Amino acid sequence: MSEGNLIHIRLDYEEAFDTKKSILSSQMYLLKLLRNIENYKFLKTEEFQYKQKILKKIKETKINIRALEKILPKAKIPKSLRHRNEDPEKENFKVKSRNKSIEGQLSEIKRKLDNLQRKNLELI
Repeated sequence: MSEGNLIHIRLDYEEAFDTKKSILSSQMYLLKLLRNIENYKFLKTEEFQYKQKILKKIKETKINIRALEKILPKAKIPKSLRHRNEDPEKENFKVKSRNKSIEGQLSEIKRKLDNLQRKNLELI
């Protein structure tokens, strides 16, 4: 804007006071927000560092477990216990077949409800 086109607005004391107060409170909230953002950044970097330490410890633990597995003797499992542990796929199949039977039962119930609804509509 050129200097010749300046517009002046007159505010009474209360309006000026309220405006100044709202500007200062806005600045205060913005500064608090900035403080929270900085705190968040700090916490995120701290979290990242902790995660890196945890991953390093997990890798070390895996290496130690593998070394122990090589050193320690293998356990002899009795035949009665082998049958339980050898067939996890069969157990998984049983769970899946149960789920399938549940799904089948649900679809059967839905079908029956639909039939009842149709019969009810026919009677009306």
